[in-house]
Amino acid sequence: MLTMPVDERFLLLQAFHSPRGRYRAERAGQLSGIPARTVYHWAREGLLVPDYDDERPKHWSYRDLVYLRLFAWLRSKRHSPAAASRHVTRIRSRLTEEPADPMMLRGDGRIVLLGDEREDALSGQQLMEGVLEHLSSFDLLVPVDIDELRVGHRDRLWGPNLVRPSEATRMSPWVMGGEPCIDGSRVPTSTVYALNSRRGLSHANIASLYPGITVDQVTDALRLEGRLRHLAAAA
Repeated sequence: MLTMPVDERFLLLQAFHSPRGRYRAERAGQLSGIPARTVYHWAREGLLVPDYDDERPKHWSYRDLVYLRLFAWLRSKRHSPAAASRHVTRIRSRLTEEPADPMMLRGDGRIVLLGDEREDALSGQQLMEGVLEHLSSFDLLVPVDIDELRVGHRDRLWGPNLVRPSEATRMSPWVMGGEPCIDGSRVPTSTVYALNSRRGLSHANIASLYPGITVDQVTDALRLEGRLRHLAAAA
């Protein structure tokens, strides 16, 4: 499980009580690891409706990124789209109403447990300790990079850690609309990418624009954005 300071963890939990962060479908796809066309499809079919569904264009929240990954994991466990949707809706409702650890789930093709739950809330099935030990687990905030997590015809998904996307970056639903930023700053990695790709600034030139930011941090931010955009374009 991801280790983080108590105050940081408290703020993260609060982001599951109400919408924080705001992303267009393409960016939601990059950060969640789910192709943007799939993100739109799930919303259009009512399987996973984003927090900002009424906006035009639609926007997804930080917690929506987490639930997109959860939905994909449930599908990889052979839950039907309707069943996966019911599980996500139940977990979203629970985390909205009461503090809980949103990061770790356990389950298989029949049941889904959040945190220390021992009873599947939808089926009412009570699980014994021996059974619990054999369930698969899924940490919602760690990077997605596993062969078995399949969406549509795509054989492999990748998405960054949703707290620490890379060595030199951090991501918070409370900072800059939830965009990944260079650690210790409010400089989004997307801004660094734009300065490099659209304006042609070198790593050193970009670093000189922001006191306290190093060339190595700029390089790390560009590497992260490059991977996000490359894999999204290949989806």
